[in-house]
Amino acid sequence: MEAARAVGHAAAHPEWLTEGTASGTICWVGMRLAVIVAVSIAMATGCRADRSGGNADATGTTTVGTTALPPDSTGDIDGDGLADRAWVVDTSANGSYSARLDAELTRFGSRSTGIHRSLTLPEFAGVTDVNGDGRGEVLVEITREDEGVDFIVVELVDERLIQVDHGDAPFFLGVSRIERPDGSIHATGFECKEVASDSPGQEVIHRSSEQQPGESARGREWVFSVRAGLAEQLTATEESFDQSDQDRSAKFSTGICGGREFR
Repeated sequence: MEAARAVGHAAAHPEWLTEGTASGTICWVGMRLAVIVAVSIAMATGCRADRSGGNADATGTTTVGTTALPPDSTGDIDGDGLADRAWVVDTSANGSYSARLDAELTRFGSRSTGIHRSLTLPEFAGVTDVNGDGRGEVLVEITREDEGVDFIVVELVDERLIQVDHGDAPFFLGVSRIERPDGSIHATGFECKEVASDSPGQEVIHRSSEQQPGESARGREWVFSVRAGLAEQLTATEESFDQSDQDRSAKFSTGICGGREFR
């Protein structure tokens, strides 16, 4: 299960794989990538998202093969103050794995976009304003394990739904806490936070920490700007903290956005 999470985080943040041993979690991801690279490549051939956007036939219940997938939930995606609907559709065929997010918007009508997926079908997780632009982004759960969960973000850009990417890979937001047999602890979390300036908007902070037995925890924070379907890294910082500092420790294993906790 740690291997699957390593693939997702490595794809979202390729810069993690080139960092030195000063950042324990970065080295952890890098070491396990080689073991699962064959699986990663095989999955990528069927999981690449089509970012072209477009229209969807959203009539209440979507049927794919023999599987009926009703709309999952509501939230204001187009910024008009009214509830919109969004749901995930399984578009897998001929042995490949793929998925699509469909939405029925009160302002713009039916919209859809291809989204990243692993072997399991993604699930609608909720609508929340990630970047502070007054419109709700859709969070889609793509991986869930005992230790945590990973999300991708879908944004409405120029009346089209677009999966938010970081470079050539999806922009992943993860929440996890993994206690390994050797006593080490790995955790991830994220937070949508108002920009510390006169400009309106929010930034997304992705956090990761690693603690070895008998040592202080080492935490890293990456700050991103999310605009027009792209996540741009602004800063990266590192710190040490005691795991007994519960408030600080909790930030590295919690996902908070729009006043809502995602887990």
